Amino acid sequence: KLRRRETNVLFATSVVEEGVDVEACSFIVSFDGIKTIKSYIQMKGRARIKHAKFFVFSDENKTAAKSISLENAQFMERFIHQFIITNERKRVLEHLSSMPCHTSSCFESEE
Repeated sequence: KLRRRETNVLFATSVVEEGVDVEACSFIVSFDGIKTIKSYIQMKGRARIKHAKFFVFSDENKTAAKSISLENAQFMERFIHQFIITNERKRVLEHLSSMPCHTSSCFESEE
């Protein structure tokens, strides 16, 4: 599958989190654990192929104080995503309500 380019695997350090152009990957493997939510989102963003997998390995004894668990990172990602969606809805509704006509009667044809 690798030779046929059906599967792309990326093994890298945190250097690919930002500023390096990398093809979409099927598998992302992180050996350094998750240091910040930003690094998690950037690393995970490399897995742009449908059904891509993201794996995190870390030495709990060495990185416990410096790392974020995968579960916490996923929770924060969902929270941030929901926050953005909610604020975007509010912004659109505020914009629509500021328009001169914002009811369905504006779209009815006059007879």
